[in-house]
Formats: sequence, C-alpha cells, structure tokens
Amino acid sequence: MYFGIQNSKDIYPSSLDHAQAIKIFLSMFNANFPEFKIPLKYAQIYNSLNDIFKFRAYDLIKFSNLKKQNRANLNFCCVSNSIIWAFLSGKTLPQTFQTPKNKVAKFIQFFANGFIFGANDLFLDFVFWRIKNTHKDKIVEQNGDFIELKQNGKTIFSLLPSFKFIDQNYENDLFCELFAMSQKHKICQNDVFVVVPRHKGFNKFFNLNLAQNAKSRLVPYSICGKFQLKEEK
Repeated sequence: MYFGIQNSKDIYPSSLDHAQAIKIFLSMFNANFPEFKIPLKYAQIYNSLNDIFKFRAYDLIKFSNLKKQNRANLNFCCVSNSIIWAFLSGKTLPQTFQTPKNKVAKFIQFFANGFIFGANDLFLDFVFWRIKNTHKDKIVEQNGDFIELKQNGKTIFSLLPSFKFIDQNYENDLFCELFAMSQKHKICQNDVFVVVPRHKGFNKFFNLNLAQNAKSRLVPYSICGKFQLKEEK
C-alpha cells in the first residue's frame, strides 16, 4: 500500500475512502516531515493531495513575500528564485545540483515532480514520533521494524507498527506473518504490542499469545480518529 502523488493524481490504499486517505496521509506526513508541515485545515478545503500541496505552496509564497516587505536585508538565492518562478509560471522546475536556501523553494522541489511513500514506512515513523514525544522520560529506539521503549538500560516493551486492516479473520491472514516477525526480533523476554490503524470493526485489542513469558497484543492505533474502510461494491 502506498500514498503519494504521481502525474498530478493521488495515490492511496484502495480500501480507504479518498477524503479519509487524505487526512490519514497528512497526519503521518506532518510527523515525518515537520519542516513541511501542512495544517489539516487544507484537507477541509481541497479534495486532493495534489491541490493541497500546490495551494499550500501558494500560501507560503504569499506569506514569504509579506515577510520580505518587513526586512531590510534579504538573502538572495538564485536557485530558490528560479524554482519559485518556474512553479508560479506553470513550467518544469529547473534541474540543479544545489540545494535551495529558501524553505518555500525546498517545499516546491519536494512535491512538484511527485512522490510515493510506503504506507507501512510512514506509519512506523508516525508511531515512533508519537511514542517519543509522549515518553520523553524514557529512551525510544527504532530497531528495524520494531520500536523499543527502554528505561534504566532495559526494554520495557516493543511495538510493531503494521499498516494493515484487520477483519474477523485476522488470526488467519495476519497472525502467521506477525509471529514470524516477532520471532525474528527475539522479543520473547518483553511485552510486544502489534499496532495497526484503528478503523471501523477494529477498536479494541486482542491477545496474540506470541510468547509464553510476556504479553503480546494486537492494538488499534488512532492516526486521526476513527476511520472506515471503503465498502466494496
């Protein structure tokens, strides 16, 4: 499953409603790329990721111009200005080996030619960011696909984020895969929580019994509130 923009078209998991997919992606995107953070209000105004990024860039340019009017000394960057000018003119961005200094130009360069992210990678980093910000008194580390919470040199528990949707047959289509991953990680000595996006039909945890001497649970994890899977026609 993937999120992104390609040829000016949105890419998102087919099991999600488009409007929900936009909100979910922006929540995870903002955690992964705080320097390019996009207020969620844009999802209420525009109905595509392509429009959200484009009009966010327009707004940043307007804001940047207002700031320039109030500053006497400006740092001129040819690369940044050429990128912004090309964007405003609807032209292809210039190819350059130099990194633009202007934040708006960097943002435009990021999305103008499209991008694609694995949903699982975004979810992993989103959970890591949230756990790290809510447990500042502990050490939070990423170990492959797992997130480990440590205190006094010991692992308290491990998290395995997985961007999958759970149905009534979760034990058949998910258990074997998660069990193999947990065994590979050798987490039998501490608790492990497999976290998946919270959605309709999956809003409470299930015990998995991956290890004899530790807790192991399948846990619904909220990204931007509850969301529903798209009904198949």
